[in-house]
Amino acid sequence: MSPLDTQNPAAEDAPSYDTWLVASHLINSGFNVNFLPGGVVYVDPLQSDLSFMGLSASTSTFGGMLLSKKRPGIWSLLGSEGLPVPAWKSFRVTGTKAASAFAARIGYPVELGREKGERTWTASSETELLEAMTSLRAGPKSPHRRAIVRKKRPGGTFDLLFLGDKLLLGGLRGRLPQIIMPETVHEGFVSLGAAALRAVPGLEFGVVRIEADDVQSTPNGQDAQVVTVRSSPKLQDFGGAPIETHLEVARTVVNHELKLNGIEPQRGGVRHAVAVECTGLVAAETFWRSFSEVLVPPRYEVLGPVQYPAEEVLHIELRAEGENLALAAIKAIAGVGHENRRAPMVSLTHL
Repeated sequence: MSPLDTQNPAAEDAPSYDTWLVASHLINSGFNVNFLPGGVVYVDPLQSDLSFMGLSASTSTFGGMLLSKKRPGIWSLLGSEGLPVPAWKSFRVTGTKAASAFAARIGYPVELGREKGERTWTASSETELLEAMTSLRAGPKSPHRRAIVRKKRPGGTFDLLFLGDKLLLGGLRGRLPQIIMPETVHEGFVSLGAAALRAVPGLEFGVVRIEADDVQSTPNGQDAQVVTVRSSPKLQDFGGAPIETHLEVARTVVNHELKLNGIEPQRGGVRHAVAVECTGLVAAETFWRSFSEVLVPPRYEVLGPVQYPAEEVLHIELRAEGENLALAAIKAIAGVGHENRRAPMVSLTHL
C-alpha cells in the first residue's frame, strides 16, 4: 500500500506540505530531527541544545519544551548558519490567547486565517497579530471572497496547488477524486488561481479552490462562483497522485528556495544514512510489520536488521533522500494503517 493511499484509515492525518518540506529542509541541512504529533524538535549539529518548531494549531501544548532550553526561532538560527530560509515559513494558530502568545514568544511569523482559511495574513509580533485579528473581524470584504448561497456546481470543484504563479498540481474533488496534471488545466483557471494567491499577503505556496459552473468555458465572474485560498495544503488533497509526483512537487519548492538564496540545487538528490528510532510503541513488532511496508526500495535502503532496545522502542538504520526520510517519519507519527500503530515520537539521527 502506498504511504499516501487514500484508502489508508490514517489518510486524514496526512501531513501538510509545510511540515514535510520543513522537515526535509532540516534533514538535508544535516540536522538531527525528532518528530512529534504537533511539530518537530531539531538539534543544532554544532550544539546540544534542543529547539522546538511547531507546525499546527496544537503546538501550544508543547510550549513548555522551550522553557529549559531557550533558543532563537528556527528561521533566524538557520539564517545565522548560512542556510536558506524558506519563503513558505509559517506557523498556524487558532487565534486563541495561548497559541498566539506561544507563537509570539518564540518569534515565529504567525499566519492567521478565517475558520476555513479563506484569508491569511502574516504577523511578526503580538501587536501585529492583534491588528490582523481586528482587521479580520472588522475590515472590508475582500473582492476575492464573495458571500453567496452555496449550491452544487455542475462544473465541479478544483484544488490547484501553486508556488507563486506556477501551477504544480491539480485535483478534481468528488466521490472519485481525480489528479489533474498542470498541462491539462484550463489556462483560465490557472490565471484566476494565480491571481487569487497573489491577493493574499505573504503567501507564496498554497491551494486555490475553485467551484465552477462550467468546467469547459474560460472562468470569469459567472463561471467561477467561489474562489478560496488555503495555506498549508494537505497531501490528502491530492492523495490519488503517485508518490513520485508528490516528491517532484516537494523538490520543486525546495529547489526554488535554494535558487532564491543563490544556491544551485544538486541533481538527483542526496541520500542520507540515518538511525531511525520510534519510541512509545504499544506493540513494536506489530508496528514494524506495518511501517516496513512504507520503506519501499529503491526509495529506501535498509542498512541493517531491525532492533528492539526496549519493549516500546524500535531502531532501524536507513539510507534515503531527505524528502523520503521525512515522509516515512511523518507517516509513522500519523499511524501506519491503523491509529493504534502510531509512534508517539520518531527520532532521525545522522550516522
